[in-house]
Amino acid sequence: MGVMLDDASLLLGLFSRGTSFKRTLTLGRQQLFFEPKELLPYLRAAGVSGAKIQEFLVTSFNRGVADPLFRLLGAEDFQAMDFSDYEGAKIIHDLNRPVDQKLHAAFDFVFDGGTLEHVFHFPTALSNAMEMVKVGGAFVSITPMNNLVGHGFYQFSPELFYNVLSDSNGYKVNQMIAIELSPAHRHFAVENPSVVKSRVTLSNAWPVNLFVHAVRAQQKPLFATAPYQTDYSARWEKGDADVRSQPDSGSGPLGFLKKKVRALLSNFGPLLYWAATFLRVFLNRREGFENQGFFRRVK
Repeated sequence: MGVMLDDASLLLGLFSRGTSFKRTLTLGRQQLFFEPKELLPYLRAAGVSGAKIQEFLVTSFNRGVADPLFRLLGAEDFQAMDFSDYEGAKIIHDLNRPVDQKLHAAFDFVFDGGTLEHVFHFPTALSNAMEMVKVGGAFVSITPMNNLVGHGFYQFSPELFYNVLSDSNGYKVNQMIAIELSPAHRHFAVENPSVVKSRVTLSNAWPVNLFVHAVRAQQKPLFATAPYQTDYSARWEKGDADVRSQPDSGSGPLGFLKKKVRALLSNFGPLLYWAATFLRVFLNRREGFENQGFFRRVK
């Protein structure tokens, strides 16, 4: 669990736009996964004073705790919640279970820097995080989105967070960024499936993290109605046949042709496999970051 350079730059963006970090809670004791001096251009761009920058550089260490970063962002009351106190967390709690009500609406900023994907009862853990945010406060989650199977129990689709951090639960998503963990470190704003009227899917070559920033607009009972995927909800509202009754891609003439092509390619071994993989990555633009209906490149 920790904050990488890309994550820190996005947090500084929130800080410069007025997000309050005054009373901050992190899920898990967060670490810094970059050299503090690498953050200097972002600190200057965010208008952080020279004195605060110097204090951050003196008190922070690569792979050390991220406390100095959150203090730099304005955290006056800074706490961490974890399953045990072995890393010095102040609040000891198993996120698989509901948090004490005295913690509800207690924090200006709740930060998940790679914790929720490790908790088995994810809906309970996410509900805990959402409940602890004050009205007007913010919740930020940085979590695996793609090509990180095995890192935790789960990796998540953008639609999950758009549907959960929604008006029905008193929340609004302000920013959702896909962070490509490649040498290019590309960032892409992710569209809401309910807006583009389609599942927002991704097939790509590099691991991807999802940065989600949501604000609690009002206090409502959480998950009073379970979230459903947008396309299913649209079908049900229109009275369309259940998607399971539609013919799948493996049936009919097209399915027969696909099976024959797969059988033919399998006879040519690894060479054709890698050629097909290469063509898929560069030609199947609808499923990659090149699909501008789903993803928009941002700095």
